[in-house]
Amino acid sequence: MPGKEVVQVYVHQQASVIRPIKELKKFTKVSLQPGEKKQLHFELTKRDFAFYNVESSDWLVETGYFEILIGGSLDHLPLKATIHVASTTQKEYVFTRQSLTKEWLEDTFGKKLITAFFSEISKELNLDDEYTIAFLREMPVSAFISLFGQKWMETHNPEKELDKLIQQINEIKERENVN
Repeated sequence: MPGKEVVQVYVHQQASVIRPIKELKKFTKVSLQPGEKKQLHFELTKRDFAFYNVESSDWLVETGYFEILIGGSLDHLPLKATIHVASTTQKEYVFTRQSLTKEWLEDTFGKKLITAFFSEISKELNLDDEYTIAFLREMPVSAFISLFGQKWMETHNPEKELDKLIQQINEIKERENVN
């Protein structure tokens, strides 16, 4: 008896932004006779590996490994392959109050500025400790002040200080892009 199957292609990457575990990128419906086999071809484009970056208002592909998963349903993906994709563009950060600590730490100038800022806010915090840094990486810089800067906030205006820091890094990035 003839049958039909929907073949689905999913992509997965551990990215610097939160992405779905499996993203459906292609699919096609196939009709088969009993015992019949068909070879299917799917072409993945740059857009299939990209995510929308709100800061740059553009689609961005991050360099890294992507897992390609193929099967008849999300729960049944027996065909798997891992490929490496190299991005041709650099992710340019526009720093905001919601920028994650890891974004600051991945930038040469940002790392210097944020490390000094964190040290000023909390003298007790050990920024050389890998567990401390792992905890802070996924945290917006503005949250750091609330968590660790209670004593510091008694003598400083946190919004003003943070805005000054953000302005400083964005001016450095602007000059860097002009040159």
